Amino acid sequence: MVNFNYISNISTEQILYSKGRVLGFERAKRTQNPNVSLIQVEGVQTTKDAQFYLGKRVAYVYRAQREVNGSKIRVVWGRIARTHGTNGVVKARFRKNLPPKVFGASVRVVIDHYEKPRNVGSFPKTDIDVGTGLVGAPACGDVMKLQIKVDDTTGKITDVKFKTFGCGSAIASSSLVTERVRGMTLDQAGAIKNTEIAQELCLPPVKLHCSMLAEDAIKSAINDYKSKRVCIPLILTYQDNQKIYVNQNGKSEEDFYYFIIHLVTKTPSMLDRSMLEAVQPHNSNSYSDYNDWAIPRTSIWSWSATWFILPSACDLIATTLLNLGLIYTTPSVYQMMKSSIVGFSAIFSCLFLSRKFLNKEWISISAILLGTLTIIGSVLYKDKVNYLGPIFLVVAQLFVAGQFILEEYLMDRFHLDPVKAMGIEGVFGTLLLGGALVITALFGQNEFDITQGFQDLFNSYNLWQSALLLAFMVAIFNFFGLAVSTTVGVPGRSVIDTSRTVLTWVIAVRYGWDSFSWFEFVGFTILVLGVFIFNGVFNKLKSSVVGESTPLLS
Repeated sequence: MVNFNYISNISTEQILYSKGRVLGFERAKRTQNPNVSLIQVEGVQTTKDAQFYLGKRVAYVYRAQREVNGSKIRVVWGRIARTHGTNGVVKARFRKNLPPKVFGASVRVVIDHYEKPRNVGSFPKTDIDVGTGLVGAPACGDVMKLQIKVDDTTGKITDVKFKTFGCGSAIASSSLVTERVRGMTLDQAGAIKNTEIAQELCLPPVKLHCSMLAEDAIKSAINDYKSKRVCIPLILTYQDNQKIYVNQNGKSEEDFYYFIIHLVTKTPSMLDRSMLEAVQPHNSNSYSDYNDWAIPRTSIWSWSATWFILPSACDLIATTLLNLGLIYTTPSVYQMMKSSIVGFSAIFSCLFLSRKFLNKEWISISAILLGTLTIIGSVLYKDKVNYLGPIFLVVAQLFVAGQFILEEYLMDRFHLDPVKAMGIEGVFGTLLLGGALVITALFGQNEFDITQGFQDLFNSYNLWQSALLLAFMVAIFNFFGLAVSTTVGVPGRSVIDTSRTVLTWVIAVRYGWDSFSWFEFVGFTILVLGVFIFNGVFNKLKSSVVGESTPLLS
């Protein structure tokens, strides 16, 4: 706790005294210019009690500026001209005047929204008075879950909770917006712009997307609440007008009807729409009125978008190689090799995106590669002639890793929304695949005769029925994969993916399409341990026992 006093000596500049040891000053003083103060102050300052944030490696301070209504003093950017001090006593001279009202006012310094976020928690998503917003930015990995509780009589937001996984700016934006919207009506909360959040927290332009996430999260929560108010009351009204005939012998039939009513009532809430909103694009119009903070967005039909033909080509090549590899190998090896994509993607991101990994992550990557080599060795040990399958699978993983790296680089380079990027890739993929089908149809009378392939498909009862079943299963897999990704996170997906591999192996062995091998089992175990360590599965289990120490997405 540090007390600051504003003292006015002359009209052109003010002096700020810090009595006590300033947090982070001594540490940063050794690495930066000792004549530059390392104090960062932000937040909304009142005349009696203000909340500020002290940075550890920041060479600036904020100056206060009175709002139009005169009730509060908003803290904005201010730069320090000269500072000096010993034993934690810092004296800073501002280049511009501070408002006269703050002279002599004693304020309290606390760690603000960044290190002490407010309103961390969650509400039951099935409650009718709760709206849930879940948004994310796949390019940077920030995911924000914000929930509002609304009073039905007044229409005002009575309570707000959030859980955010991401950087400090994303957590601070979540904390700030929860403080802002409490007590507002839905229309007032929906009118909040990301530029207000960015200016309040003084976010740099590279962190503007965090404020955009906060704006999208509150709007998503409002839409979710309104959708509940539209659907559920209609169902309840319909149920209230239904006649229930009770069995004369007892209340078993009545209890059964009540059970059905409760089930139907809860069904719209169980279908959580917010999990699908994590992949929705940001609202580009929300920051167009503030050019200083605006990040240029690439139009859908811009020539820059043609670069996305590269990841589309990588996707098609990888899919083709995976299918070829499945012909020459067993389903279990095919599924295990797909799990090795974590290691290949990590290596590519280190080589081409300059990513840095911790020692334990390098150990996990080494374990993934060792497990992959062991699985390949088990295949060659059983059949030395059949080496094409593992080669196709490994090369396919290289193309998949290249696709991931290209997508991340292009989205970061051109600031393209994820959904738009997905649509552009789909267009290019359709064109490439359609062109390939036309080329193969022109040649014909060979192994790639597309006409003969369609005839074989429709003439075989087992083929066309299994093709329809495969399409249906892929759709179900993608839908539930999205649902799982927004509820259990990366560790949960890793465990589920491992279970899928084990299930594939068991079914293949049961029907004689595969055989059990201890050599392959050891390689699979090493591979799974590497994936678990890299994705933090064991850390998740440990944190669930000790307790949650940071805001995480539940």
